[in-house]
Amino acid sequence: MGKIDFGSAFSVGFSGYGKNVINLGVATLIAGVIGIVSLGICMPAMAAGLYVMSLKAVRGEGTEIGDIFKGFNGFGRYFLGALLAFALVIGGFVALCIGVFVVAGVLVFFYPMLVDRQEMGVGDALGECWSYFKGDWLMAILFSLVTSLISSAGNSIPVIGALITVPISTCIVAAAYDQVFNATAAVPAAAPPAAMPIE
Repeated sequence: MGKIDFGSAFSVGFSGYGKNVINLGVATLIAGVIGIVSLGICMPAMAAGLYVMSLKAVRGEGTEIGDIFKGFNGFGRYFLGALLAFALVIGGFVALCIGVFVVAGVLVFFYPMLVDRQEMGVGDALGECWSYFKGDWLMAILFSLVTSLISSAGNSIPVIGALITVPISTCIVAAAYDQVFNATAAVPAAAPPAAMPIE
């Protein structure tokens, strides 16, 4: 098994395309039309036919427009392959989305902890955040999502909006951080003193 060489792949690919530009262009148009008309059912076979042509092009063999239909010789194989690839892509996307939310939930209190506990190392702070997350993962994810939405809401008003929503978000996170990690410190900020009545 070899390795990808970008320069060579681009060079050979462009050369093969250049020598078969008309046939490949017409075949791609045919594949697109048949794919649309068949509501995508024939698209795996058409894609296979395009690869039949592309492999022949880069190997220096001649191509014919009719080669685009050679994918139908293994229709079931290519259709099953397309279903599997689609399922894997969807599964990967779902895993990625879940992963993003999990990481956001773990890190929601990471910076406040680094600031508040100067003696704590970065790894230890991450470990503390992970320990909290394991015990209250759903709330951590929801809280991270809500505070991120609040923070980014200011983007609807360029520059000025963020000057309002970002500090609101960080204050909310700081208050929740104290609730979780410094329970005794989690008291409301003191209200400003009332103005003296004018007599």
